[in-house]
Amino acid sequence: MTASRQLAAIMFTDIQGYTALMQQDEKKAVRAREKHRRIFNSTTEKHKGKILQYYGDGTLSIFDSAIDAVNCGIEMQLSFQEDPSIPVRIGIHTGDVLFSDEEIIGDGVNVASRIESLSVPGSVFISDKVYDDIKNQESIQASMLKSFKLKNIEKPIEVYAISNVGLIVPKSEDIKGKIDPDFSSVSEKQEQSLSSSGPILATKIYIPPPKLKVVLRPHLIEQMNESMHCKLVLISAPPGFGKSTLASEWVASSERQTAWLSLDEGDNEPTRFLVYLISAMRTIAANIGERALSLLQSPQMPPMESILTTLLTYTTASTVALLLQLPLQKVRSPYSNDLCNDAADTPTGC
Repeated sequence: MTASRQLAAIMFTDIQGYTALMQQDEKKAVRAREKHRRIFNSTTEKHKGKILQYYGDGTLSIFDSAIDAVNCGIEMQLSFQEDPSIPVRIGIHTGDVLFSDEEIIGDGVNVASRIESLSVPGSVFISDKVYDDIKNQESIQASMLKSFKLKNIEKPIEVYAISNVGLIVPKSEDIKGKIDPDFSSVSEKQEQSLSSSGPILATKIYIPPPKLKVVLRPHLIEQMNESMHCKLVLISAPPGFGKSTLASEWVASSERQTAWLSLDEGDNEPTRFLVYLISAMRTIAANIGERALSLLQSPQMPPMESILTTLLTYTTASTVALLLQLPLQKVRSPYSNDLCNDAADTPTGC
């Protein structure tokens, strides 16, 4: 038996509920599959994909580029939703594909299939590997969902939903599919690791409401709004000049999801700093930081910079603002500095 191996972006699609539809209305089911095949074939060819397999109401295809695969998935879903719409799920992962004389196999194929099983009609789900390839594309938006322990896959995988206009982004708790039912115990261990570093002071991650009797500074709010294309904005002034008041006023007027963290000299210890950082970000979504906590619990913990990068991934994938209140004369942690430096280390940094 001859075999060849290829690294590719792997896409699975299928029509949700097709078997039930076939039993209820055979003609409607056939029309839905015909529309699915017509759109799938033309769009895959347009985006330089290769069709490997049709199976019932589903498909398997590969692309040399993850960007091409995601753009293809976006265009497909928008077409599938045109009247009469068909409920199609799409999952994409980058990995090895092994071709033999009789079958197409590989871990990459298995992961892509599992991710597609998690997706919902009208959505495009991607793995963290795909996200790494598309995160700097201005035309593609993505929202992190959570880490899933996929069935028969050794390590948990972070899953994202493409969030371009017209696509569906479900709540993480509404997602079902081929996952390991025992993964909840992993999440519980991560929650325990947060509390094991000491009690979390809620006041440090509490967003203060804007004060009623203050001098309004609309020109400063406008400057902050204008700077939101930047990755890092620094508000600097002597004590008592209203930095926190300005920030809370901006939060109240902004539509962005915002996490707030007030640091003091006791937060120079790296683990404590990360615990508070993750706790603050979890006021936005409870699943943030799962990968970072897994890295903290590793027998051979990676460099702290790697863990900070996993947290920044969420903020770059979403319309999220992270406000750090740093008394620079007291907080001299290299990790808070690294966080700010990494956020600004981009062509759009300010």
